[in-house]
Amino acid sequence: MSSIFKLMKGGKSKLKDPASFEYKEHSIHHSNSSKSLSHRATQDKINESLKPDISATPTYPLAKAQPPVNAPARQNNTEQQKPERFSMQSHQLDTKQDYFKPTDRRVRHISIQSAGPSTFSQSDAGYFSLVGDSVFTELTNDSYISSIFKPVTALPTDHNDFIIRPYDSCIQPIDDMPFFLMEEEITEKSLLDYIMDNPKQAFDVFIDILRNPETKNNNNLKQQVYKAAQTWSKTANDPSAKVTVAKCKLCGWGTPFNPEQGFTELKNLANEGCWESYMYLGQCYYFGVNRTPNTLASSGKVTTPTDFIHPVDRKKAIFWFEKALKVPSDVHSKYLDVMMAHAQLYVSVSRFSQDQSKEGIEKNINLLKSSASFGHRIAEFLLGFLIDVGYTTDETSAKEYYTRSANQLYTPAQIQLGMLLLLEEKSSEGVTWLEKAAQLGDSRASYQLGLIHELGLGVEKDNAIAISNFHHAIELNNAMAQFHLGYNYLHGGIGLSKNIDIAYKYVYSAAKDGYPDAEFLLGLMYRDGLLPKQAYFQRRLQAHHYDKALYGQEAFYWFKNAADKKLPNALTQIARCHQDGVGTPVNPTLATQYFERAIDIPGKHIYSAQISYAQFLQKNGHDEQAFDLYMTISGISSDSSMISPLLVRTAKRTVAVYYLNNGNPTIPYKPNDGFEILSQLVTDGEKDPESHYWYAACFEEGVPAVCPIDLKKAYSHYLISARLGYSKAQFQVGVMLCKGRGVTQNHREAFNCFLAASEQNYLDAYHQVALYYYKGSPGITRNLEKADKYFKKAAELGKRDSMAGYAQTCQDKIKLIKNTAASSSKPLTPEQQKEIIRLQNNYIHWYKEAAKLNHTASLREVGKLYDSGLGVKQDYARANSFFQRASEQGDPLATLLLGSNYENGSGVTVDSDQAIRLYHKALEYGQPTALYAIAKLHEKLKNYEQAYQYYLRVLGDSRISKNTHSTKISSFKVALYNLNYSPAFSDHPDGNSSPIMLNPPFSTSMPPNQAFQTLYKLAVYDNFLDSYIWIAECYASGNGTSQNIPESIRWIKKAADEAQDLNAMKKLAYMYENGIHVSQDLTLSQKYFHMCAEKNSVVCQHKLGMTFWRGCENIPINLGMAVIWFTRAARQNYPPSHWALGQIALENGDLHIAIAWWENAIRMGPTQRVAHMMNLTDVDVDFQTIEASPEALVSLGKLIQQPPGSTTEPSLLLDRDEANLVSRKIQERKGLALRCFGHAASMGNLEGMYLAAQIWHKDKDYPVALEFYEKASRENHVPSRIMYAAYQIYGLGGIEVDTIKGYNELVECAKINTSAYIHLGRCKERGLGTEKDINEAIKWYTLAIEKTDDSEAMFRLGQIYAQDTNDNTDCPDNGNMRTVYWYQRAISKDDHPRAHFKLAFYYVQGITASFGEKRLIFPDLVKAARHFRKSAQANDPDAMVELGQLLLSRHNQNNALFSPQLQEEGILWLEIAVEQGSRDACRELGNLYHSGREASEANEPSFFPVYPICQDFEKSFDYFNSAANLDDKTSALFLGSYYEHGICVPPNTGLAKSWYSVAIELGSSFLEESIPLDHPLGWWPAQLCLARVLYQSTETRKEAYSLFMAVYKHQPEQHMPYLEFTLAQYYLYGYGGVEVDAEKAVLKLTNLADCGYTKAFFHLAQCYERGLGVKLDLTTALHWYVQLVHNPASDPDSLDEDDLDCLSSAYFRLAEFYRIGEVVPADKEKSKSLYRIAAERGSKEAQEHLID
Repeated sequence: MSSIFKLMKGGKSKLKDPASFEYKEHSIHHSNSSKSLSHRATQDKINESLKPDISATPTYPLAKAQPPVNAPARQNNTEQQKPERFSMQSHQLDTKQDYFKPTDRRVRHISIQSAGPSTFSQSDAGYFSLVGDSVFTELTNDSYISSIFKPVTALPTDHNDFIIRPYDSCIQPIDDMPFFLMEEEITEKSLLDYIMDNPKQAFDVFIDILRNPETKNNNNLKQQVYKAAQTWSKTANDPSAKVTVAKCKLCGWGTPFNPEQGFTELKNLANEGCWESYMYLGQCYYFGVNRTPNTLASSGKVTTPTDFIHPVDRKKAIFWFEKALKVPSDVHSKYLDVMMAHAQLYVSVSRFSQDQSKEGIEKNINLLKSSASFGHRIAEFLLGFLIDVGYTTDETSAKEYYTRSANQLYTPAQIQLGMLLLLEEKSSEGVTWLEKAAQLGDSRASYQLGLIHELGLGVEKDNAIAISNFHHAIELNNAMAQFHLGYNYLHGGIGLSKNIDIAYKYVYSAAKDGYPDAEFLLGLMYRDGLLPKQAYFQRRLQAHHYDKALYGQEAFYWFKNAADKKLPNALTQIARCHQDGVGTPVNPTLATQYFERAIDIPGKHIYSAQISYAQFLQKNGHDEQAFDLYMTISGISSDSSMISPLLVRTAKRTVAVYYLNNGNPTIPYKPNDGFEILSQLVTDGEKDPESHYWYAACFEEGVPAVCPIDLKKAYSHYLISARLGYSKAQFQVGVMLCKGRGVTQNHREAFNCFLAASEQNYLDAYHQVALYYYKGSPGITRNLEKADKYFKKAAELGKRDSMAGYAQTCQDKIKLIKNTAASSSKPLTPEQQKEIIRLQNNYIHWYKEAAKLNHTASLREVGKLYDSGLGVKQDYARANSFFQRASEQGDPLATLLLGSNYENGSGVTVDSDQAIRLYHKALEYGQPTALYAIAKLHEKLKNYEQAYQYYLRVLGDSRISKNTHSTKISSFKVALYNLNYSPAFSDHPDGNSSPIMLNPPFSTSMPPNQAFQTLYKLAVYDNFLDSYIWIAECYASGNGTSQNIPESIRWIKKAADEAQDLNAMKKLAYMYENGIHVSQDLTLSQKYFHMCAEKNSVVCQHKLGMTFWRGCENIPINLGMAVIWFTRAARQNYPPSHWALGQIALENGDLHIAIAWWENAIRMGPTQRVAHMMNLTDVDVDFQTIEASPEALVSLGKLIQQPPGSTTEPSLLLDRDEANLVSRKIQERKGLALRCFGHAASMGNLEGMYLAAQIWHKDKDYPVALEFYEKASRENHVPSRIMYAAYQIYGLGGIEVDTIKGYNELVECAKINTSAYIHLGRCKERGLGTEKDINEAIKWYTLAIEKTDDSEAMFRLGQIYAQDTNDNTDCPDNGNMRTVYWYQRAISKDDHPRAHFKLAFYYVQGITASFGEKRLIFPDLVKAARHFRKSAQANDPDAMVELGQLLLSRHNQNNALFSPQLQEEGILWLEIAVEQGSRDACRELGNLYHSGREASEANEPSFFPVYPICQDFEKSFDYFNSAANLDDKTSALFLGSYYEHGICVPPNTGLAKSWYSVAIELGSSFLEESIPLDHPLGWWPAQLCLARVLYQSTETRKEAYSLFMAVYKHQPEQHMPYLEFTLAQYYLYGYGGVEVDAEKAVLKLTNLADCGYTKAFFHLAQCYERGLGVKLDLTTALHWYVQLVHNPASDPDSLDEDDLDCLSSAYFRLAEFYRIGEVVPADKEKSKSLYRIAAERGSKEAQEHLID
């Protein structure tokens, strides 16, 4: 029943995922609350993250009075016989040792450290720890030391006072105080006098005074003691006095606080063997020594390691305590026993955690007994406790030890004794001891008294007294009491009213003190939002509504604290947090770790932890492990009597669902067992809604061979489950009622079911209710407000569809508000505007939230928001990222919008191909309007035929309404195309415009007259204004209708006046201006030109400017108006208007202003097509009459000379005519500049001379250039001197070479002109006139860059680093990145052409770091093409060739790297390079036309169709011939091949040999001397071709052999079989006089034949048949003949003449074998058949045999 396990959603299966089961569980709310969050337990798996954990969300039942735990009624309960609070783990003892097992007496005692709400109730153990650490745990746990053991374990008090008074609370008072201590005042003198009289008592005296309570608050007495000790230590060198001095410094008693010095002195004394210091130094190490007085926990500050001079070091402490136990025998002190007892205690408790061997434990207990024998009250208490819990035995009872310690006022002993007496039912005595402890200020006693009165144990139950005691404990900062009261305020226990504020206050306080149960409970409160209005968030005070994410983080924080203290249920809950992402990112690995830790801790909680872990495993696909856990708990295969029935039922139900799943190979498929378990669960009398739910699922979907589909029965059980309040069942009943499955369809009842489920926070139900309210239904009125409410609830709980639904309702409300205002013709009120803003913020927020969850429609809507900038900052890039994500999920509209942005370059680079791909994808997704978008884009790209086809598809698509604008446009465009019009007009400089006809026209389906009627109907019936001008054109030209000029004029006027059509206005203006078909009317003409100009027609603005500038009939010259209109056109970057403004300035005699305007015109020129370009070659400058200074002429020349400014680069070249025009314009520009410079030079201007020389220099007319340089240099024009020196160095212009003189001149010029630097760099780089020095060259180039920003210097540096990479291996990129850097600098400076050329190669190949695989520059062919094009545009033929090759590159046979248009451009660049004499270009074009290219559509993404190139051998021959004559070896090789095979020329072996010989010679031209044709260093491809030709003639086979051997030495892999075969023939038959070596030949033939080389088969067979080079073997010969004739490659079309001869001969030889009967039985029929085949294949022998 595989379908039964589909997820329950819209008819999908409910049994697929057993993890979707629910069990009854509780949150910290009361279950009878109508708004209880415990209803989350019944939510669908989709909202599973909201489900509380059964193990972590208990009801926390109030503690009730229980019989004593040792009462007979409870003896059999194993859990209570071994309560968790006394677990071995809590005592850190090894329970695996038999000798350490506790006795049964342990169950009688309740530890005073219990942390649960009731000491006497075990019912809470599954939820809170109830188990405090034992005294031993506290004494040996560095992170938590209980304050009840302050004398031994408390943190140090201020000023390290523990050093001064260590024994006060641990021993009986010592009364034999010296008499002088009773005096009113002790002075230094009196104290020294006494010690001098009693020197052996000094140690005791100092202790007596310092431990006196009065001393602590008497600063004068402290000073007297310190002074006396200091004086005595110096006078008598008394160690006890030195120890006292060190202690005073440690604590700041009588002297400034200096713990560091005091600690050092104490260490020194101990290291010197001073026994008096041992005990004190041990205490320093045991507690650590504070650096400052206020670094203590008691000060409220958190201590860190830096707060201590020395941190806690228990090992060193034990060392010194043990030293103290070995006091010399001659020592006498009344404190000696006390010191021994103290040291024994510390050593004992410290080693309990370190040595748990049997011997170690016995040794430590003996030390404890010894300490107790001295009367140490803590030792007495601890020993009593160990006896009490059964860890040791002693003649003295635990009770006696407790009593002894209690009588010494040790409150822990008093409390434990009191509890023991209560258990012995000696209530009065027990309470008395507790009260004594409470009176002594022990908060635990107050807490226990509170519990006793709360539960009435030994006293009358009295909540008031209990609460009073709890409050008293809280005043003493008792965390357990805080937790207990907080818990009861939360639930209203012990007579308290529920009060969240007070509950939170107490629980938070206890948690803050580190009490794990309080931390856990506080986590639950945060998780479920049970908090006061103001709650603390990690020291931040918040006062706002419930924020799930924020509260989750805080819950996680407290759960984590409790989990770190190993609270079992906190471990489970923290695992759930990691599982569901509550307060922390989802992390299954950490969740697993915490679950496993939780189930490893024994106790009642383990079963709920196992259930939670099983759910987690199940959710994450670990079904086998989950199933095992469920089986364990279910009791199906084990005893489950100790497990909660609720958990057992849950596990059974899940096991049943697993059994019903046949899709999981790891779980046994037992449908009968699964169905039987569910049957039992629904019939055992328990109200189990979930079992009914799954039982219903079985009947809904059927279980093969177990139960058939029975929708009525399914409905009945769903109904039972629903009536029991199970929300999933309520939802499913709603689904069945909605669809009429198993019950009569009833939308009203379905709605009621969804509503009921929604009241239990069932997520999908919220959504369904919202949909009913949004859409309306019979009996349910459409209600946007309620839809809004329910969508919002589901949205806030994380349902994506509801987020989008809520956003949509907000948008609908905005429309409603606006429509209401519009219908009443009133403006929006401030309240309405405010509401619209609120709704807008809401829908933006929720669309974004849904988009985060990858909700498709929301991704699209968020994209639209960013695309339009509605409510957010407009950001096309972000919009596109959302459109892309939605498109990837199949959203048609998002795909369409993304395509539009690629078409228009919104947020991306314009990419029409990508736009078309996206439009097609939108079409595939079901967006019919994508047809219209594709048509429009093809039209924009001037792919008119494709546009036409798509417009036709728009009209033929039934999904698109016929009344839409896109349909009308499509009809309009189809009509135009059928009339052979392109949908555009061309502008003319005279202001006229005319339609552009399709050229060439393409085949259309509609006759012209029908097309005209379509336009006419659109105009007349649909008032489609765009058609007016075209109807006029049809009437004017008689296209589709009879020519009718008057009617044409009427429609033109309608188009101009009614449609305000710009082209119509232009035509009318032109017609009235020239009197075409109308009477000439310059006034009307100007009117229409003016209308066009006002509509920003730049051509008409310029036209008006020209009219006012030059004047015409009825319109006088008006220079002011001319300037206005020219200026308006110029503002639109129209170069002719800039030219005109410059000419006007020139006519006014202001050349400088003219230059400024012309400069702008030049910069704008590249943005226009050549037909519209106006440049400075049109300037009429009369050099004889113009009054211009030579400086102005130089400026004008520079302006004319400079290249156009940087503009957006066009993707395609101009066509050839335009390219020629551009070239001509460049030459004209250069000529005009030369005229300007020459005229300035004739006026004696040195700069003019220099600049004129520069032009001649660039044209390589060196003699003329030299003349100007020399003339200017004589006048000391330094730039000219520099160039003249350069001419001397290189010998240019006919000047005699003198490198040294030239170099020295450059050195002199460099002192005054930085332009010389670049030339000096070249000299140093090449060693011209000076020694070659690359480093010096680099210095000069660097100087040139620093001083003049010279791009050539930058380029030269790049060249040096490119050539010198091997010397820069310390650089990670071997110098490549430095090379790129300098090339880029040169380009940035002035578009250095060769830098562009060189840089392009790096973008072709990319750069990888030498040390590793890191890419420093990724290959980028688009950038490479851009750089090659820049260089090519500067007339670099090498760049033209590289660019052509790159643009024509293919990924494979069917996929090109660049668009067809760019491939066409590639051919054009190669042709231009050919014209400039590039042999590489000739060769490449020869290759292209030799092989040709078939057109193909790209079949891989990101590639383009292949541009077709027709194979044309004549063209290729011409190109190869040109290249070969330019010494191209490859082309010579091709020519040889053409003559050899007669390709487009008559076959001519002689010419073939000649060209192959030329190719060989050209291939070895790199050698200094010429070499023979057969030299091994020759170019082997040509040698091989020549050898093949020579081999064909027996007369030249000897020459061929030497060539074959030369090629053989190169071992060309793909030609090796042919070479081996040919050489084998030489050795076999002795061709060319080569010595016969048949064995060598056979060896080669055998190797070839074994490799499948069929040419060798016949010859090898001949060898075996004739015994040539091998023993005669007819069988082997027959084998190879058979192999040859049966070889699949034996197709006559694929064989040459030799192959065919061998094949026919093989057939003949086989016929002979069968005729003679050698090796094979004679078979005449087969023999005849083989003779016939051989004859048909040309065997003369066979033919003769058949004739005979």
